[in-house]
Amino acid sequence: MADSIFLSPAGGESLIHQATVVLTDAQIKTMTDPGVLFEVVEAPGANKILLIESVFMVSDLISGYVLPSNTGFLTVVYGEYLDDAATKCNADELLTVAGRFAYLLPLMGAPSVGHELDVYWGPVETLANSIDQALKVYAESPAPYTWTGGNIANTLTVTVAYLVLNLTTGLFE
Repeated sequence: MADSIFLSPAGGESLIHQATVVLTDAQIKTMTDPGVLFEVVEAPGANKILLIESVFMVSDLISGYVLPSNTGFLTVVYGEYLDDAATKCNADELLTVAGRFAYLLPLMGAPSVGHELDVYWGPVETLANSIDQALKVYAESPAPYTWTGGNIANTLTVTVAYLVLNLTTGLFE
């Protein structure tokens, strides 16, 4: 999970950071287990909040997974606050067929009309649940399901572009 800063066209540092995590086949299969979350961005520190600019998920599948119908979503959340989704995408669309990706934006309060991959945006975040919290990805399912199939060489890459806002100074870092 490397953190980097994009360079601005003028050569100076930009305030947009990025972090990436690559999940293995074994990790993908445990995503529906209760309490299993994978950290993508570390907590920013006291009185700071991570603001998502975008999330990009890419499934590199040799063989797709068998997911029960209505499996749910791959969801990015703050810390352990599972009710405060930052953004999410349909797991069935991303993990059953090779060569799929999802480009997700932060929640805006209304569902989008998607082609191929449905993107759903939900409620505004609770500030208290977002301060000094890491960004994590997990599988949000209506019931505990087991994902089967796949291939040992399968991966799911999750990249987050984000800003860090210092709530004390009101400045981005």
